[in-house]
Amino acid sequence: MTDGADLGGMDLGGMDVAEVGTADTGTVDVGTVDVGTADVGAASRGGAAGGGLARRQEELVRALVAGAGVPAGFDAGAVAATQAALLRKRAEDVARTWPRLAASAGPGQWARMFSAWAAGRAPQGSLRDGWDYARAHPPRDAAAARELALRELLWAYDGETAPQPRRGPAARLHRGELLLRWRGRTLTYRPR
Repeated sequence: MTDGADLGGMDLGGMDVAEVGTADTGTVDVGTVDVGTADVGAASRGGAAGGGLARRQEELVRALVAGAGVPAGFDAGAVAATQAALLRKRAEDVARTWPRLAASAGPGQWARMFSAWAAGRAPQGSLRDGWDYARAHPPRDAAAARELALRELLWAYDGETAPQPRRGPAARLHRGELLLRWRGRTLTYRPR
């Protein structure tokens, strides 16, 4: 283009459009996968080609989040790097939902400890994942144990189905502190 180019009403002020491009952020080659030539129409109609692609996608998702083996044709190193990134992201999500539990792991240890536990387990959402982790590794830190006790006061979770908010009043004794849920509020009483 020429100087002073106009792109959709946006004046570039005499700047050559070639100068406006994007910054080079670098690229990472994670390999390529030959999934064959599939007719997109057949995939949407549920044809054989669509079934093969859907099956391969399902295998890849299982490998990434549920610990299944790397499907044939995929670069194992790239899949492992993606698994690690997804586990770190999952640990960050759980840490936002369970901040005291994450802090109880120690400085810089949460992502490593949670990822080791979560590898091979399908994600269930940050509330359930944190709850399952806390039940598998009971917190020794008082703040994290109280966080778990408060969640169990406010939510009903059996370890199988999604947590549901508790209805009606509830009480729980935690390390000498009485935790009450009454009319949507949480009250705590400590003996003097």
